Amino acid sequence: MLGDIHGDPQGDPQGGTPPLDRYIQYFNAFETYPRRALTWLNKAKNFETAIIPLAIPTYNLDRGILLKDLNYVALALEGFNPVWQRDMIAICYREFALRERTRPARQAAAEELFSMNRGALLQAGIKLPVEIRFSGDSIPNQRRIERNIRRTLSRTGFTPITSGSTRFILNINLVITPTGNYAAVCELYDTYGTARTIRRTLPIGALSRNDINNFAEILSRTVFRVE
Repeated sequence: MLGDIHGDPQGDPQGGTPPLDRYIQYFNAFETYPRRALTWLNKAKNFETAIIPLAIPTYNLDRGILLKDLNYVALALEGFNPVWQRDMIAICYREFALRERTRPARQAAAEELFSMNRGALLQAGIKLPVEIRFSGDSIPNQRRIERNIRRTLSRTGFTPITSGSTRFILNINLVITPTGNYAAVCELYDTYGTARTIRRTLPIGALSRNDINNFAEILSRTVFRVE
């Protein structure tokens, strides 16, 4: 019982600790027990929002994350300021990308999250849906190489989409270098025109499995770099 562990919840077991700080400490302590944590979250919400009504969306988001309830996440999203609270909005899209029931909804949320915060996807275990388009010099076993690249990229933060129903396009132009090896001229762009286009030319060696693995890792670090 809470009272057995922390004393009288209505009293002040931590002496001069401000009530809001105390409620938040208890909320954090009980996050693995959502219903108990919710009691303290509600106390904190009632206390703070009586003074600062603009804090309501943040509490709705906390409740939505705690209970895995996207209705509260959506309610929070409606209340956040799109200019000053972009970080909170990004968290909302993270939750949608993780928990929406349908693949198209998760895909759309992941795309929006990436447009706001490139580094947030891998941190949350979310992959970016991309349509991969190959071009460039003719190479031996070209289709097999392209399949290997797609497969490897799917392990480094991308979800290759072939239906053409995705927002982000990844162009990979394979070219032969003067040394006889290969390079990949990569361009990732947003068909909505919101996210900045990412361009990078990366070595891909002799197109061996290790070469492709190294290429994919470097491309992933480039694309999903925290800014």
